[in-house]
Amino acid sequence: MRLTFIILFLTSFIQSSYCQINISGKVIDRKTNNAIPFANIGINGSKIGTISNEDGSFSISIPAEYTNLPLLFSSVGYNQEEIIVSPQVGQSELIIHLTEKIIELGSIEIKAKRLKPREVEFGNGKSLLLSGQLHYDTASAGSAMALLIDKSEFEDLIFLQDASLYIAKNLSPEFKIRLRLMTVDSATQQPGNDLLNSQTIKKSDIKKGWLNFNFNAKQVINERKFYLVFEWIMDKDDREYVAKKYEQYINEFPDRVSYDTVIINNEKISIPHVNTVVAGTVFGVTKSGKDLENYTCYYRSNSFGTWKRSSGILSAKISFSNTPLTYTQNKNKSTSPTDLNDKIDSWANEFKNEYEIPGFQLSIGKTDSIIYSKGFGFSDVQRSKKVDRNTQFRIASISKTMTSAAIMQLLEKKSINLDSPIQLYVPEFPEKKYPVTVRQIAAHLSGIRGYYGKSWDEIFIQEHFNSLSEALSIFKTDSLISIPGTEFIYSSFGYILLGTLIENVTNEAYLDYMTNNIWKPLSMNFTYGDVYDSTFTNKSKFYFLSGKEAFPYDLSYSYSTGGLISTTDDLVRFGLALTRNMIISENSKNEIFTTQTTSNNFNTGYGLGWYISKDNQGNQIWYHTGELPSSGSIILICPKNNIVVSLLANSPVVSDSDNKFLMDILKILDIINHQ
Repeated sequence: MRLTFIILFLTSFIQSSYCQINISGKVIDRKTNNAIPFANIGINGSKIGTISNEDGSFSISIPAEYTNLPLLFSSVGYNQEEIIVSPQVGQSELIIHLTEKIIELGSIEIKAKRLKPREVEFGNGKSLLLSGQLHYDTASAGSAMALLIDKSEFEDLIFLQDASLYIAKNLSPEFKIRLRLMTVDSATQQPGNDLLNSQTIKKSDIKKGWLNFNFNAKQVINERKFYLVFEWIMDKDDREYVAKKYEQYINEFPDRVSYDTVIINNEKISIPHVNTVVAGTVFGVTKSGKDLENYTCYYRSNSFGTWKRSSGILSAKISFSNTPLTYTQNKNKSTSPTDLNDKIDSWANEFKNEYEIPGFQLSIGKTDSIIYSKGFGFSDVQRSKKVDRNTQFRIASISKTMTSAAIMQLLEKKSINLDSPIQLYVPEFPEKKYPVTVRQIAAHLSGIRGYYGKSWDEIFIQEHFNSLSEALSIFKTDSLISIPGTEFIYSSFGYILLGTLIENVTNEAYLDYMTNNIWKPLSMNFTYGDVYDSTFTNKSKFYFLSGKEAFPYDLSYSYSTGGLISTTDDLVRFGLALTRNMIISENSKNEIFTTQTTSNNFNTGYGLGWYISKDNQGNQIWYHTGELPSSGSIILICPKNNIVVSLLANSPVVSDSDNKFLMDILKILDIINHQ
């Protein structure tokens, strides 16, 4: 889904146009004289706020109208200080001393002789986002978002375990986020004072995904209600980088910029507005009616800005346990294969119950063999026929990963060039206003449209096509919806073009080529093209979310993009073969799993036929999900550990689960990694 953003873009020249007091200096620890990095600085309840740099230095410009008001200085673990704003304080460099808070910690007694460890996760764990939010600008700093956490029903859960924030989009080389826990102000019910005694700051370069924060073993939070706060840390260098990127964008694309005119000191000032994210880090939020009803979320635009109710709910979560961290995490404990199977069985049963799936199949491979394979539920509910290892499911868009491998095989044979126009290999596809390359199509950067909205009309095509070239008639006369290379637009139709390329270059039907060059060599004996009237013995029935059995429909138009059937064992064999360079070379593998970028250097998080992200431990993962009206699927590879996981279901598991599907699959990696 396309992200939308709230962007506050202010440039430094605006401030220079009216009378102001420039104050600079350094924030240091009173006792040690060490610099205090990222201290909050500002005027309470105003638009004036910033943070100190990593060396404690700061600079802030304050309009003359704020003269005689207190300028506040604070940092996590320190008592707040203030100075009165006046022209005199701006005449020399200031040294601001902060005094460390002295907090006496009481003892904690665990009375139970044999306390069963229990851990509960609180917050909003959704991450297939309708939107994302930016609340910082290029002139100030210290903006943050706060999610109310209520653990009133779990009084024994006082030991802080970990927390996570979903990064919806990051366009900076590196970013910094500070985690804070704040009390609930009794008067305003908004974020109040800090609960943590030391700074928790995470630096990262991830482009999208969960950003995880860990704590020491003795961190105790007794409050039943508090705010989980994540703060953008934008020092001088960060703000200059963002300002430079927006300035470049405005100069390059003036037609995409709108202007608001404001009057400051009787002078008209034009403020540019850009309706896209060019630089910076976007927090994930959800905006469903249910989320807005169940959660409370605030934001502020600078260090001491007024907290305001957010239009979206921050995608963030935090875990507490009834025992200290060291009690619940014993990573040196060995796990036998039987224990591992039991844990995965337990995960699978919870997964089935949560998603209310009639039946699904799960396989896990490691290095060169399948270490787990099992079916759950029914492949035919009416006949009570159970899912087993040989049950075949629709794999939907996982088909794209196989098409991608075939394209790389042709590249290795020098039959194609990824950066050549598609018409060189598919002349029946009309030329468009802009040239479109094979690479752009494989990376969803071609500007070719996808399915219309969330309507299934274009999926329920009952016409049978004898070749993928014939299927081009569905979309080949349509105009491009963006300039190729400028925007990531997921297009299943693009992969029909790639399937046609394979047919034209090899003079074989797509299914014949795949059978001879990928499926047979890897003993993928249960992988075929789905057929409308097929009577495959092992093929599952399929069910809509309502539970009603799905009617048959023809997928001949989409073999190369989403029309294949397979088993999880076959998919795991395919994934392991990629890690071991069995069907494509090391160079081709690196090409597939290199994230593609747009013309303005936006990292799409997608390679050539695969999504590229990180797991909960920060290890790179390659994956692809699939969705049809009556099926759901995923294949996931963790190359560091040579692990492949695949799940196929006979009912959708993606649309209504806000990408929690992927997060749940990652729990399997956690189980295996803790072995």
